[in-house]
Amino acid sequence: MPKTTCLSIILLLMMALSEISCSESTSKSASKSASFERTARKQMETTFSEIANDPSSVSLSHIKTVYSNDSLCIVHCNFSAKNVFGTLVTNKYEYIYIHSNGKNYESYMEIVDNDAVYVSPEKYEKEKKGTIYEKLHYDEGIRYLATIYVNVKGKEVGAKEREDFFIPVPMGTGSWMLKCFLDEFGEQTSHKYLFLLGSGLFSNSYTTNSNLTAGLFIDDGNFSFKLVEYDSYVVKTNESYIYRIKDSIGDVYEMRLRNDNTSGQMSSNDYDDYLTMKNILAKGGIITVSVKEINAFFTPDTYRFKMNVTGYNNAKTDLK
Repeated sequence: MPKTTCLSIILLLMMALSEISCSESTSKSASKSASFERTARKQMETTFSEIANDPSSVSLSHIKTVYSNDSLCIVHCNFSAKNVFGTLVTNKYEYIYIHSNGKNYESYMEIVDNDAVYVSPEKYEKEKKGTIYEKLHYDEGIRYLATIYVNVKGKEVGAKEREDFFIPVPMGTGSWMLKCFLDEFGEQTSHKYLFLLGSGLFSNSYTTNSNLTAGLFIDDGNFSFKLVEYDSYVVKTNESYIYRIKDSIGDVYEMRLRNDNTSGQMSSNDYDDYLTMKNILAKGGIITVSVKEINAFFTPDTYRFKMNVTGYNNAKTDLK
């Protein structure tokens, strides 16, 4: 047999084996992804039953997996259940199930005004410009966005209560997000700021230990906090609040911040407070914040939340 013919046969055999190998690899990957999605959906049903006021009234409909691979699954659905008054209420929810470092984590949110972690590839390409994750392709970016939300609002699957954990992100910037200020026409300016979410509890004359979401904003010269009661209502008053902040090594700092009744931003005009805040963030790790209303007529409003400020030193370089 001529040498050229032998060589051709060998090359054809190698190509055939390569195609078989790729096909088997793709098949295994698809199978693993499908298994992960089934596990995520089953856990979603369990979790929504656990959080409902009346588990027997829970009904899930219009269930749609909007994104899934072998370590991340995002599902949208209509979640129906009876509230404390016995009225059946239906809302659209997003459920996130993610695997990292041998453990599974979950989180969920009510979708309001189409605000959710999941975005289409087209929307992702449009919105990623000027962000920390701008260089990440779509799959990496979706995982990044999901990780940030789960780090703040999620918990390990099976845990009765949320415990501190941190799922790493590619750029070493923690859960920080980079955003741009808007001008009077609602368009982005070149002035950027860093934004971080935290979660905790609040109490006042009407409630005790209800859910709280906190936001921290910082740019080159200013910082502010925004507090959101029941994860829905921004605290907007003309009052002042005492902020006591314990950094990751246990040092405690105190400052007085005033709330803006239009924006809900709680800020300080003292530049020394800004320098103190930068020093706290530079240490990284988890900070604990205790907030108390100063001039209350009755029981003062109090807030307590945690934030994982890991990655600040890397994230702040994007402000330039």
